[in-house]
Amino acid sequence: MKKIISILIILLLATALFADGVISVNLGGAFSFVTAKNPHSAMNKPEDVDSNVLTDYDRTLEKAPGFGFNGGFDFKLSSDYNLYFDFAMTFPSSVTIGENEYVLYELKEFYHDTTHIYEEEDFESFDGGAFLKNLEFHVGFSKNIDLNSKSFSLKIGGGLGYSRIKAGYQFTARKTETNEQTQKKETFYYCYDEFETFTHVSLDAYVNASYKFNNKFSVGITLMPGATFYSSSKFYATMRTNGTSTDLYPTKSTEYYDESSEKNGMKPKYENSGFALGFRMAVRLGVSYTF
Repeated sequence: MKKIISILIILLLATALFADGVISVNLGGAFSFVTAKNPHSAMNKPEDVDSNVLTDYDRTLEKAPGFGFNGGFDFKLSSDYNLYFDFAMTFPSSVTIGENEYVLYELKEFYHDTTHIYEEEDFESFDGGAFLKNLEFHVGFSKNIDLNSKSFSLKIGGGLGYSRIKAGYQFTARKTETNEQTQKKETFYYCYDEFETFTHVSLDAYVNASYKFNNKFSVGITLMPGATFYSSSKFYATMRTNGTSTDLYPTKSTEYYDESSEKNGMKPKYENSGFALGFRMAVRLGVSYTF
């Protein structure tokens, strides 16, 4: 799916090269909301993950509303048609998946409590933190609707949307230890991850209404309701464990970045992906400058 999306973006960028030279830059505030079910799970839940930590993804409903900011470009292809790109970062007030709910202040408390535990095990510093964020982009075509007005304009179209929600926390801890081979004191780094990602691909409608102050500046609102048709969920827990939460321990960086290691930080503990329907809404409110 990622390769297909990449190919589509390259094709759209190639199309933009044939635009008639008029480009509008958009900046403003963003609101995003998604409610969708995960597809049927293709993997079993790992036995070494606490059931209180991991939600069963099998046909689980997700909800994530959030506000943030956006930026984008409009390329005028002709007198009637345009190519649009929209990028946004939103910060959900909460992310609900099944019976579990993530809220940022609780994630910050978990992060503080976890790092406090390892402070007692001679870890000297921690670099990381808690997060609850959504990165998304939209791309597609729109058509200018004639309103017989010099000030007001309306564009209607459609395209593809992509979003990746990330909720949890992670850190890198520093510790001075004796190297077993050289018997000298050295600084080693340990990694700890505990977060989930939720990815959605959608088919979007596109409606943009704007008011022009002059030939350069305008203010407007954009609505992009969409139907999600592909979802992916992953759970990352790159720490040592014997099956109980009291045995969790950060993973040494040499194992974390080792592709052959089970502790590799790039490998999720649990994932599933496939086709599943849902709904999303993206709203943008901001200003545009036309070159």
